[in-house]
Amino acid sequence: MRVALSSDSLTIANMSEPVKTRPYDSSSRAERTQASKRAVVAAAHELFLARGFAETTVDAISAASRIPVATVYRLFKTKTAILKQVIDTAVVGDDAPVALGDRSIVKDAQAADDPKTMTAAFAHVARRVFDNTAVLRLVLRVAAALDTEAAALQDSIEQQRQVGQARVARALAEKGFLASGLKEAEARDIVYTLMSIDTYRILRLEQRWSGARYEKWLANALYQLLVMPMDA
Repeated sequence: MRVALSSDSLTIANMSEPVKTRPYDSSSRAERTQASKRAVVAAAHELFLARGFAETTVDAISAASRIPVATVYRLFKTKTAILKQVIDTAVVGDDAPVALGDRSIVKDAQAADDPKTMTAAFAHVARRVFDNTAVLRLVLRVAAALDTEAAALQDSIEQQRQVGQARVARALAEKGFLASGLKEAEARDIVYTLMSIDTYRILRLEQRWSGARYEKWLANALYQLLVMPMDA
């Protein structure tokens, strides 16, 4: 007499066979996510430069990057967050999680053994950063007048610039390179003024100075105003 097995019996019997599952590869998923972020950032960079902030939509970024719009929102949440990542990447030239102040180009400038070399090195840092970001910063400036999130990003970047550029005055002061009678706080104000996006915009974008001419002028201005004796 054949006895029919219940569905429970069949389930128990099947469990005796090992269940084959595909191993979860978190590294591959992370690489795909990073590749998607890079595609979005690259596409957004071009669109922001060509169209500005207001005319660049997330849909347009999605289409240009070939990343689904839902994925773009999942990765960045807002258009302003995309612009932030575009600017952050442009500042250092890559998406590695290492701040500009922790990179060798800044560390080497801080370690310079004479003031002329130090001011020239910091001028080079400023030129490189502004060459990569000035137009994007101007895009953000326009956006900040219309969008509260963009305005908050603008304020945050300016605060970061103030903190970062204070390293110039600090490095000169620590090595004893500041001009006699010049306090570090005043030196910070001078650096903040000279190494500003507005000074760069006037000389490079409006007056069309070459990058080399701007860098040489900035190095000389920093040296004369920060290092040379005040009565020289």
